[in-house]
Amino acid sequence: MRIVRHSRKRIREILEPPNLIEIQYNSYRWFLEEGLKELFQTFSPIYDLTGNYFIEFGDYCLGEPKYSVDECREREITFDAPLRVKVRFGKRDGEVQESEIYLGDLPLMTEGGTFIVNGRERVIISQLNRTPGIHFPSPFLSSTGREMMARTFGKVLQMQIIPAEGPWLDGGTDPQNVIRLKVHQSKQLPITQIIKAFAAYEEARVPAELELERAVGWRMLQDVEYEGKTLLQTGDVLTFDLLENLPEGARTLRVKCEPPYDPVLGLTNDAIAAMFGRPRERREIPRELTLHAPKESDLVGKTAAETITNAKGKPIIQEGEVFDEKTAKQIAKLKLPEVRVRFIEVQGGDMELPPLLKATLEADSTADSREAVLDFYRRMRPGDPAVEENVRNLFYGLVLDPRRYDLGRVGRYQITRKLRHGIPLDVRRLTVPDLILALRHLLEMAEDKHEYEDTDHLANKRVRSVGELLQAHLRAAFLKLEKTAREKMTAAEDVSQILPNVVLSVKPVTGALQSFFATNPLSTFMDQTNPLAELANKRRLSVLGPGGLNRQSIPPQVRNITPSQYGRICPIETPEGQNIGLVTQMTLYAYVDEFGFLRTPYRIVRDGKVTDEVAYLPADEDESAYIAPADTPLDENGYLPETVQVRWRDEYPIVPREQVQYMDVNPAQVFSVSATMIAFLEHDDAGRALMGSNMQRQGVPLVNPEAPLVFTGVERHAAKYAQSLITARATGRVKYVSATEIRIEREDNGELEVYRLPHLVQSNKGTCFTFLPKVKVGQRVRAGDIIADGPSTENGELALGRNILVAFLPAGGYNYEDAVFVSQRLLYDDTYTSIHLESHQTDATETKLGPEEITNDIPNVGEEARRDLDENGIIRIGAEVKPDDILVGKIQPKG
Repeated sequence: MRIVRHSRKRIREILEPPNLIEIQYNSYRWFLEEGLKELFQTFSPIYDLTGNYFIEFGDYCLGEPKYSVDECREREITFDAPLRVKVRFGKRDGEVQESEIYLGDLPLMTEGGTFIVNGRERVIISQLNRTPGIHFPSPFLSSTGREMMARTFGKVLQMQIIPAEGPWLDGGTDPQNVIRLKVHQSKQLPITQIIKAFAAYEEARVPAELELERAVGWRMLQDVEYEGKTLLQTGDVLTFDLLENLPEGARTLRVKCEPPYDPVLGLTNDAIAAMFGRPRERREIPRELTLHAPKESDLVGKTAAETITNAKGKPIIQEGEVFDEKTAKQIAKLKLPEVRVRFIEVQGGDMELPPLLKATLEADSTADSREAVLDFYRRMRPGDPAVEENVRNLFYGLVLDPRRYDLGRVGRYQITRKLRHGIPLDVRRLTVPDLILALRHLLEMAEDKHEYEDTDHLANKRVRSVGELLQAHLRAAFLKLEKTAREKMTAAEDVSQILPNVVLSVKPVTGALQSFFATNPLSTFMDQTNPLAELANKRRLSVLGPGGLNRQSIPPQVRNITPSQYGRICPIETPEGQNIGLVTQMTLYAYVDEFGFLRTPYRIVRDGKVTDEVAYLPADEDESAYIAPADTPLDENGYLPETVQVRWRDEYPIVPREQVQYMDVNPAQVFSVSATMIAFLEHDDAGRALMGSNMQRQGVPLVNPEAPLVFTGVERHAAKYAQSLITARATGRVKYVSATEIRIEREDNGELEVYRLPHLVQSNKGTCFTFLPKVKVGQRVRAGDIIADGPSTENGELALGRNILVAFLPAGGYNYEDAVFVSQRLLYDDTYTSIHLESHQTDATETKLGPEEITNDIPNVGEEARRDLDENGIIRIGAEVKPDDILVGKIQPKG
């Protein structure tokens, strides 16, 4: 059955909303295909303490679930499948064996993007938090930064390097204008010392890819050619003099390079200074000086400022002539009391360091990498002997060990994008080029070349969905598994005792899986009041939860609405209680990319003409573009008016149409699904729109639902992605229809397809979910046609209420909220009648006086009260019950 209602929208729909629950699908699919693989690779191989024995993870697989989704609901068990992994184990130089072990039962996602845990549907809420990577926040956002601004009366710089796993590197400028960094629990050290310490133990040095004008002081790792000429050779260190002699066009060439490491000393202060020093401007200043009783050496090379004669009045040197050795000797013999000379004073020409870097190098007491890491160890372990192995283990374990420090794919992407140095995404650790270019960014911020970052801007926030949250939760379990396995292997006397089933304890993994889905704050009992409530639950974002913000110390600005949320996070739909602004909703067209950043679609505008091409932009790209609103009028050829009022950053200037770069795809892209379903939302009061968005989710499914007469067009999309419809999978003819089943004979191969219809199913909220057939026997249906409507749907559209005629009774004609008059016929016609299902349970237990008994023979209870109980004392199916009616007869033994 295919029903199409014609819309009278003035704006043509260019782009249909995306799959509204794909954020759940895509994330869990990533976890099954990539996230688990990353975990096994990170913790493989596992060696014992002697390094002789090892266990290595190989390929993994998921088995088939034992029960179907419906059976899991009925049995009140979890819908899951066994996870097995192949392992190789043995002695490093000896025999290696292979085996397959069982790691636990992994819950599977249903078609609706939910999980069945203990028979109930649960949804994992996505988390919105700070993206891993590098940040340069404003000092005004922290009390420490505000105090620093007050003490120094200058520009305070701050920097944070946030990994996906591991300690933060946090720091900035201090009152002495020294740039310092804090690693884990260490005191703040000069950033130059941290850079040198990183260079000491970097196992595989990662090259950067920089423009030549940013690579002064770096060593070239390739020949640099331009217009057929070789400008620099591999191994050359680029200096300012070399850069000045390069052609203008060659300075923007991107080349592979690395810091100038010394094979013995690592990185030195001189090498760091060479990367940031600038030659002073050379200036020649004419000076005139009076020399008293000058000697010969005082005069040579200077210019005479007056004519000097001998005793006979004959000129020895004229004004403006330069003293040579002969002339200077003659003047010195005269022993004149004073001589006026001229000379050129040359200023500049040497290297000048930025003031912040100069102060930092002066505060850095170490000269090279070895001294830097030794000093770091002494500060972290005062009193302990600085043995080379201990020094390495401490620093390497903190920030270089991939098992304990991981930037993550997103962190590496963010750092590479911000610092523009081309380090690939598979480098998941912090490198020396990262720190050097972060220092450069800070120095350029001091020169006002960069602005402070807004930590609440969506360019600095990302969405962590179910797959990534589960991977992070399991990482801690794998650390425990690794520790236990290492201890057991060390205690083993020979290889025959190293059996994977014994060495690898699966308890941490199974326990982590159970705790994540059962007790994690982001794992919620799905809101199943109606299909819209389900959909909103799956598209919800929260800043709370593990790895997020603490409810007790949330800064007020986190709750604010920012321009970067436009088209990504709904400014209306949010809870009205203490979670206001902390729990939000994705907008109708919002899209989460592979790195977790929220994007929104725009139509591309070329030379004033709006095309049907669509680009999905992240928050940091659209704020610098001129974007026209979706309701801007277009002529018949798709051209904008001569001048257009556009959105640019947080301003709304009027610009010529040639400057417009993008146009919104739909006015509704600013709001969530619930808010978009409010007709004429633009005329609504903000507070009423907030209540309307939230209260739509509270409407219970009616016995006789009715689609709205005034609709926005989103209702069919909401019903489709809320899994509230059943559609035909292929073209065919209906052969059988009942309340619980539809059978369709396919036209292509003649097979009979069976569609099960849920009937009188109790939801998590106690509402009744029933699917009603919309086809008849003998009817031909096409693929995609609706064959059954679900709860709160009519003809494939969401139907949360009824269209009724009401009378408003205002007080004196002023306030429309005083009273609403409705017909009593609404009650007689079951217009708002709904069905609710409740489960009641009682146990017959063994007491000290004997067992409790379920029976129809209840003492002191009349026949009328027991009329609907069967012979076992249980209410019969189909009986109509009223308050205080007996459902189960149970008697207790008496002493």
